Amino acid sequence: MTDERIKVLEDKIASLPDAGKEGNNKVDLLHQLSDEIYKDDPDKAFLYARDALDLSRRLKYKKGIAQSELNTGKYHIKMKEYDEALALAQKSLQYFQKAKRKKGAADCHYYIGVIYENTSNYKKALKHYSKVLDLYEDISDKKGAASAANQIGRIYGFTGENQKGLDYHYKALKLRQELGDKPGIAASYSNIGGVYDNMGEYDKALQYLDNAHKISAEAGNKMGIANACICMGNVY
Repeated sequence: MTDERIKVLEDKIASLPDAGKEGNNKVDLLHQLSDEIYKDDPDKAFLYARDALDLSRRLKYKKGIAQSELNTGKYHIKMKEYDEALALAQKSLQYFQKAKRKKGAADCHYYIGVIYENTSNYKKALKHYSKVLDLYEDISDKKGAASAANQIGRIYGFTGENQKGLDYHYKALKLRQELGDKPGIAASYSNIGGVYDNMGEYDKALQYLDNAHKISAEAGNKMGIANACICMGNVY
């Protein structure tokens, strides 16, 4: 997110009162800002999530509380405070399930999956990522479904079930191709190449890694180019 975009959102948030429907809108904007800066500045994202939680509680805005708890939990994942993160994500999930909000429930299952993946509990991670995939397919969210399929493929890679991993990486690739998501397509090509490398099918590995390099170059994705080159070097 650009500094200009951050300033626009911050100014909009500051202009809204802490009451009524506009107060709820303020909470939603705090969530948006927290989400968009999370990767670049997790500490600041946490502060916005905490502000959103405090305001949501004052407003008794249940959806806002649940989303704020999830966003706060994401920070605890970043800090490797997994017990606290899990408690918040599970609490948030209860609300979204009760409210029949599938997108929110999918997000909760995703981060619960991340927690279990990071703590090497692959069986539980797989269970939650599978729920993410089902929920995103239910609401026809191809981007979310592709991300879930990618995560499932990763888990099967960790457990040594390469063919199952390939099946899900191909599923993610197909969805990303339908979306025209070039960074995602490159990542899927790279993941597929990595699985073939693990299986000892080096010609296929190089074919897919070369595709990843070409797509990344077309998109001007320097990180993707570097990753593809490193992976091809490992195959050789």
